[in-house]
Amino acid sequence: MVPKPLVVLAATGAILHANVAAAALLSRSDWIGIRNGKLARLGQLGPEAVEASLREVARGLIQTHVLWTPETARPSAPAIARLVPLDEGNACRLAWPHAVALLMVEEPPEREASDRRLEALAQQYRLTPSELQL
Repeated sequence: MVPKPLVVLAATGAILHANVAAAALLSRSDWIGIRNGKLARLGQLGPEAVEASLREVARGLIQTHVLWTPETARPSAPAIARLVPLDEGNACRLAWPHAVALLMVEEPPEREASDRRLEALAQQYRLTPSELQL
């Protein structure tokens, strides 16, 4: 199983650590935008919205955002971003003392995989092409 993208953030949005999956995601920059080592964009959310979300996380509130990329108005499969606050006693705080949040991104499944699942369901339940379109 491929690990999920996970980023450790400071209150300023500075990226303190990114696992391998997150590093790959950051290099593509389709769901996460960085500027000068800081989180600057989450999908369609710009710097002001990201900063506001980080302020809420600093208050201890989990933030969940449905993301789509700025280039598209609304794709069929958006990503989900979760900003989760880190308590003082969290083990991540030992490695990164300035860490305040974890950013987790769930990317949409690959189109081919979802198409294969639909085809398998259509065969299993003997759906007509019209029923499959619904």
